[in-house]
Amino acid sequence: MAKKRKDTKSRLVVYIDGKFLMLRKHGRKSYGFIGGFVDPGESDIDALLREAKEEVGVEINPEDVIYITTTRKNDITRHYYRLLSIRKKFELKEPHKFKALEWVSKDVVLRKVGQSDKAFLKKFLSSAPIPKEIIYI
Repeated sequence: MAKKRKDTKSRLVVYIDGKFLMLRKHGRKSYGFIGGFVDPGESDIDALLREAKEEVGVEINPEDVIYITTTRKNDITRHYYRLLSIRKKFELKEPHKFKALEWVSKDVVLRKVGQSDKAFLKKFLSSAPIPKEIIYI
């Protein structure tokens, strides 16, 4: 496996009916988005697709997501994508890394994410209307 870059991440935003699908690591009270660091030579979208499969067992295609924005803080670039459609249910696939995969209300998420993700979430929630459901194909 190639060494991971520590300066770029891809994040998957899954938001339905006022709730986000979030991961919680062992020993932490905060939540994080599905996704992770981009490997050398890998595009941000390829990293997103790989991380979704590794972390929650879903195979998504580039057309299943839409790019939202890119942010940069503390020397880390974060690319955010929103899920539009999915072919199967989410399931925690890395229990050694994560304690839980949970649907969390937007109010709780805003209190329990890191500062970088919080800044993104505030803009995301105040932007254009968001679909109330994911289309299962």
